[in-house]
Amino acid sequence: HYAPFESAATMKSVDSSVYEHQIPGGQLSNLHFQSHSLGLGARFAQVKRAYVAANRLLGSPPKVTPSSKVVGDLAQFLTSNNLSPADVAERAADLNFPSSVVDYMRGGLGTPPGGFPEPFRSQVLRGERPLTARPGASLPAVDFDAVQRALEERHPRLAASHGISRCDVLSSLMYPAEFAAFADFREKYTSAVARVPTWAFWRGLQSGDSLHVSLGVGKDVQLGLSSVAAVPTADGHVQVFMQMNGAPRTMYVPDDRPVSSSDGPAVSRRPKATSARGSVGAPMPGSVVEVAVDVGDRVVKGETLATITAMKMVVVVSAPCDGEVQAVHIIAGDQVANGDELFVITEE
Repeated sequence: HYAPFESAATMKSVDSSVYEHQIPGGQLSNLHFQSHSLGLGARFAQVKRAYVAANRLLGSPPKVTPSSKVVGDLAQFLTSNNLSPADVAERAADLNFPSSVVDYMRGGLGTPPGGFPEPFRSQVLRGERPLTARPGASLPAVDFDAVQRALEERHPRLAASHGISRCDVLSSLMYPAEFAAFADFREKYTSAVARVPTWAFWRGLQSGDSLHVSLGVGKDVQLGLSSVAAVPTADGHVQVFMQMNGAPRTMYVPDDRPVSSSDGPAVSRRPKATSARGSVGAPMPGSVVEVAVDVGDRVVKGETLATITAMKMVVVVSAPCDGEVQAVHIIAGDQVANGDELFVITEE
């Protein structure tokens, strides 16, 4: 059941290239799994080479959690966007770097032994003032009871069924976006999926698969997936044909399946960003956490447009120029592929 999470699922032997990239052993297997999840599995050799470049760009920091993740995030960012160190040096001021990279350059993890590399640090921060003291010293005081009450109001079903624990409070403070998504999932699905077999939860049903679900004493359900329509509806749903206790059922569910291109990797149904300065594309594949602007809003260069996350990596998409937002192609919760057009801005 847990084979997909083992490094042996994707790494079948030792890797002598560690002498070149020097990725820490614990990170190497995690980075490999993360790269596969981001659609970079076939390009993992490039990710490892990019890790070397990312490490140099960041000033060769000590690679322990979480600083090693910063290097890994930047390596995958470089690979996903086909960026060389020379490209980064030329375009750093306009690139939407992963939030972990920005926070590191801000001093959020402290100051590395060799200091921060310039001019890369200034290019990444874009005028933002870096921290000059211990990061924790500037954190505001937290009222844990107030945070708990806010979580109980935000997630009433979870609070009623499981309660909001102090662990939940701490998790929400350290990982607000991840905790909110997890809590929303628990509120919506936990009572139902707790009785679904592990293999069906992780892999999903394929055509012809069936499973037995016990909802309680004398409440047994036999579910089977017959087929899934190949063509989605105009509103982005797909028709699913199934059986419940032998009786045929049909339902429509949101269609989040990628479209396979002829050369192998999956591509998105969304139009791709163009070379026009006001065409803003997704810097990586992932899920849209927040959209900060609407059509008609006026924005300035560097202003936050949206936030995208995938596999614990967060990227803030910012405006490449001053102008007016002419089109917004995403909403919170959407899945996007690298290069998908997210916004169109009329440059002033």
